[in-house]
Amino acid sequence: MIRGMHAIRRSILQTLTYFDMFDYPLTKEEFFRYGWKLPAQSSFDRITDVLRELVKEGDIEIKHHFYFFPGRSKTVEIRREKAWILAQKHKKAQRAMRFIRWIPFLQAVFLCNQFEVSTRDESDIDFLIVTKPGRIWVARFFCILVLGIMRLRIQKKTRKSKICLSFFISSDALDFSKLSSRNDNVYFLYWIALLMPLYDPQQIFKKVMKENKHWLSEHIPHTSEYTHINERFMVSDGRLSKYIKSFFEKAWEGSYGDLIQSQLKEIQMKKIQAKGLKLNDPEHNIVVNDDMLKFHENDRRTLYYDRWQNSYQPK
Repeated sequence: MIRGMHAIRRSILQTLTYFDMFDYPLTKEEFFRYGWKLPAQSSFDRITDVLRELVKEGDIEIKHHFYFFPGRSKTVEIRREKAWILAQKHKKAQRAMRFIRWIPFLQAVFLCNQFEVSTRDESDIDFLIVTKPGRIWVARFFCILVLGIMRLRIQKKTRKSKICLSFFISSDALDFSKLSSRNDNVYFLYWIALLMPLYDPQQIFKKVMKENKHWLSEHIPHTSEYTHINERFMVSDGRLSKYIKSFFEKAWEGSYGDLIQSQLKEIQMKKIQAKGLKLNDPEHNIVVNDDMLKFHENDRRTLYYDRWQNSYQPK
């Protein structure tokens, strides 16, 4: 019992240390869902008991049901004020989604890069777009084209609340562990755990959790259980968009679709190569192949891991 309580205590402090880097205090429900290496048998009641003890001992504090470290009470107000910012950005994401939901071979769209946790007023809006296998270049071409025409994509001088299309992936390549050089990459694991479905008619989110359960369950054991989607935040297919998508998917299947894919890949590769990017680097910051298109030139996974390790002081 004592050993189990100590493990829960350690998990709570490690988890809070990570989220505190983003000025994000947690509720007890979030400790249960996102607890770092929380013992699998830990019950919600036991977590509540340990939180109560930590507050009593002065290791953490509580305000408005949010837990935070001593001297960090301002993070509660930061999080509460952020609710309005998130609501506004979510509306803009939904608007952009309605413009691209008709695009053929687009299967799902998620708000990523820890949308709820990391977003600030000046932030852009990052999309993770899942496509049908063998058609990733088709989907990317039309997403860039449409959101560019509608002036919803990020520009060189304008990023605030604009859509960032830096990550496309095939639905056959949803195991993100292949992108991590270390198994305990805390930022990338929470990146997956905090994905927010925006458009998901084929329930790809459940597949993402299933494909990554083998390493999520080791480090954030309860998060893969949360596959319920809040429909209030979702964009669904309209009758017209569904018809257009279906029409082009049928028209561009088989060898003719392969030709379209090849031609659009050639067009996009010329633009990508012209930027002089270091493609398919060992750290997987920039990945370009027919299953994944990832353009994170300033990938901060290692930075956040080091900050987290240096900030957490076990007791």
